[in-house]
Amino acid sequence: MAELVRLDRALVTISLDPWIGQERPSRAGHVPLREYIEGSARVIYHVTVLGSVVIVAYLEV
Repeated sequence: MAELVRLDRALVTISLDPWIGQERPSRAGHVPLREYIEGSARVIYHVTVLGSVVIVAYLEV
């Protein structure tokens, strides 16, 4: 349950400031991704041109 709370906090933080995560290196022609870590929650996401956020999230043990 504590892991889900950390993940929820990370998602709220990203929703308030999508540019908070660090940009991850990408290969030419690939969509740039950002990474945000809070505790054991690591979120990899993409911010679209319109400011929407596409998220893939998981919990590290």
